[in-house]
Amino acid sequence: MQEILDKYDSTEGMILLFEDIVQNKISEDIFWTAFKQSYQDIDKVHPLMTDKVAQQILEYHYDMAGYSMNNSEYEEFEKLVMDNEEIVVYRGTLGDHEHGFSWTLDKKRAFWFANRFASVSKDKSPVVYQGRLNVANFQAYWELEQEVFVPPKYVMEKKVLTS
Repeated sequence: MQEILDKYDSTEGMILLFEDIVQNKISEDIFWTAFKQSYQDIDKVHPLMTDKVAQQILEYHYDMAGYSMNNSEYEEFEKLVMDNEEIVVYRGTLGDHEHGFSWTLDKKRAFWFANRFASVSKDKSPVVYQGRLNVANFQAYWELEQEVFVPPKYVMEKKVLTS
């Protein structure tokens, strides 16, 4: 299995991953497991994640995103779903990218993400968004960054935070 996952663990590999799921060459569980691994390992994944076709593919397959969670992530996911009707999520980014899939439960982490590339990309300002997510639309939680991976259409009442 690791050999299969390693094939997708690069920016070019992620493009191949999207091609393979669209062409039904891989199963949903392999897609989401490989996607999560590559997504968390590759720092320069942003251009792919802002691609409209990639976003449509992720949204289409989102109902199977739970395949990406390990046991402890699934336990935390279950707690969040059982204990709440909605959860508050945060997204830190440079510029106007409120429509991304990556949100976190941790406000401080969102501010860290917003500021981490600010010194390199001086033409864009750090921005942190807060939104609400109905747990019925919540399919994937990744504990590495307290990340809620969700299509942006499901995050409601988005607003910009100042601190």
